[in-house]
Amino acid sequence: MLFLFFLTCQQGRYSVDFIFLWKIPSLEKYVRLMPLGIDMESDDFYKKAGQISSLIVKQEEEISFELEIKKDPFLLFYPLTKISKEEMVEYIVSVLYKDKVLKKFNFKLNYEIPPAPQRILINLKEFEKRKIKLAFSGKVYGRENLEIIWGSPFIIQKVKCQENKNKNKNFLLISIDTLRADALGVYGRNPSITPNIDSFARKSDLWLNCYSTSNKTNPSFCSILTGLYSKHHGIYNLVDPLPQNLITLSEIFREKGYETVAVVSAFHLHSGANLCSRFSRYRVSEETFSTEEAIFETIDYLKNSKKPFFLWLHIFDPHTPHTPPEPFFSGYYATEKFEYFPFNKFQKNRNIGHLEYMDNILLAHPEMYYDEVSYLDFSLAFLFNYLESNGFYNNTIVGFISDHGENLNEHGCISDHNGLWETTTHIPLMLKLPLKEKGEVFHHFVQSIDLFQTVLRLFNFENLKNDGIDLYPSFKTSARNFIFAEALEENEIMVRSKKYSFKILKKGNSFEMAIYDILKDPRENNNLFIKEKEKAEKFLEFTNLFLKDKIISWGRENISEEEIKKLKSLGYLY
Repeated sequence: MLFLFFLTCQQGRYSVDFIFLWKIPSLEKYVRLMPLGIDMESDDFYKKAGQISSLIVKQEEEISFELEIKKDPFLLFYPLTKISKEEMVEYIVSVLYKDKVLKKFNFKLNYEIPPAPQRILINLKEFEKRKIKLAFSGKVYGRENLEIIWGSPFIIQKVKCQENKNKNKNFLLISIDTLRADALGVYGRNPSITPNIDSFARKSDLWLNCYSTSNKTNPSFCSILTGLYSKHHGIYNLVDPLPQNLITLSEIFREKGYETVAVVSAFHLHSGANLCSRFSRYRVSEETFSTEEAIFETIDYLKNSKKPFFLWLHIFDPHTPHTPPEPFFSGYYATEKFEYFPFNKFQKNRNIGHLEYMDNILLAHPEMYYDEVSYLDFSLAFLFNYLESNGFYNNTIVGFISDHGENLNEHGCISDHNGLWETTTHIPLMLKLPLKEKGEVFHHFVQSIDLFQTVLRLFNFENLKNDGIDLYPSFKTSARNFIFAEALEENEIMVRSKKYSFKILKKGNSFEMAIYDILKDPRENNNLFIKEKEKAEKFLEFTNLFLKDKIISWGRENISEEEIKKLKSLGYLY
């Protein structure tokens, strides 16, 4: 079976390799960061789907480069030239050897980007193990001066395994924005639309009952990277910076001699919380990266890594806008784990093809949220495949977590993470430990802050004061009986036990309380406060004890009008 090539990186076997064409120095003048999909502008907001690196070629130009092809090579790209339904664009890929054209691949396309078409895949197997020149050109029929846009062009191939020179233990943290736990097969979705994440999960230790400390991105990641609740780090919004006196995981790793790298798809984690500047090197999107832009940037770093590292990869999908490329935009998902080309088999997740957005400002639709999850899963397959085939699973701890979930036509929201509900706080958490082929499944309560304490122990770092508890039962001093989460901007706090979810919603000087029986009412539709007033009073006592040592929220820093505009476009400010 082909899968055997990727079990370990041993002599005589192969590992997967990527050539990212936009990374070739001679092509720098042709590279531009382009939106993968819809590009809308108005006086009040603007919206761009995730950005990717693209080669931009004028119709009268041709760009070419020489390279040595290895085993089983494929060239892939998105045809992103924007044309109307009445027009036709032609993409031409020429393969040359010593300036002689060996073969031309022509693709004449009639389409209107819906937001983004399906990738084009070219099999270069007949040229494997040869030095060739690839030339890109194209034209739009009936139009002049249009640019031909080659979205995210890369070559994937197999190469002989090389010994991994990095013998140290590394930490790779993969974080997904807005991913609710029940969107994944391993958390109960049936049929599963995430075969690649599910496969990773089976190799990993998995926590079924992990909860975030917040329903907002910046407060949540400040908690993950410091091990502190918001009440102790003071961040509740997307614009306040994390205080400099608070130490993050990146600074701890850096102090220990690790290279610390951040690839972050959400600009406000840098411009707001200012988390990225605490890494020795980082790349942050101007607005939001597409999933694959961030993944390919990560793989490019791993290809050249020689030092022990802590790498934080943050992916923005499946957050709104819901603009995945085809075939995911039409409701398809991969039905099996990706191992190598040709692509996975795809199957419809829903009946209707292109859906109309239910929210035209956020470009949101609850069913299209799962189209985004399918796109996320398939794109992550490139990274999982690279890690496995190149031996990183032998010495790298890989974490997988989300910052918060999402309401999908629940609690009055079409697609939004307002409120501290099960839908917005129950998140996935996995840890792939080195050389461990099959993971364990844990059912006890944990929170996102517990990752911090666990990482300190796994790397034998000295303990820092934090609010986390070691994730592993054999190392924790006590179990969590309650979960706490805060949302200061929404004046809300949540306390969760195994049976009940209690909430306080403050309105001016007064407050409202709600209590739900999660076991009988998992969607939290039936407020039992009148019936269970005595129990609610006990939860209120827990809440007051929790908030007793709360620090004052840090003052809002001045932010530019441009940043405010970006945050509004994502639905964060109104």
